[in-house]
Amino acid sequence: DEFVAGDFTGDFRNTVFALQLSNVGDWLGYRLHTLVGFSLQRRSFEVVDQDRDTETGSLTFATMHASLN
Repeated sequence: DEFVAGDFTGDFRNTVFALQLSNVGDWLGYRLHTLVGFSLQRRSFEVVDQDRDTETGSLTFATMHASLN
């Protein structure tokens, strides 16, 4: 296949940074397990005869599970 200027070649670089924190504690007779986290992703695409095209995305989450203590 022949590529022309501006075509995406199919190659890319991907970098991910992730952070997750957890906590366990008692509350009103329950045992609580709490998780919070954040993820940041950067993807850099190779383009013919141009600078790389870059995308950035992020994700955050929080979960809480309770069980009888």
